[in-house]
Amino acid sequence: MLAVNAELVHLYWQVGCLLAQRQQQAGWGAAVIPRLAQDLANALPELKGFSTRNLDRMVAFARAYPRPLEFAPQAVAQIAWRGP
Repeated sequence: MLAVNAELVHLYWQVGCLLAQRQQQAGWGAAVIPRLAQDLANALPELKGFSTRNLDRMVAFARAYPRPLEFAPQAVAQIAWRGP
């Protein structure tokens, strides 16, 4: 379950990073994200989690954490625990 959550967080970061880069490099305006959300909903109606609000949050997440290692687990969480 933790691995799935980590992959999902990384996917959201990658999507946000891609959108942020395209907005900056290609001059995409604010209207692109709602259009993308609508296009995704039309093309893949079973796909959930890519609403306008969520895409905006993904972009904000990518901008807040420009390097993916910044949202890695704390060092203590990475230590293998060997019970008593």
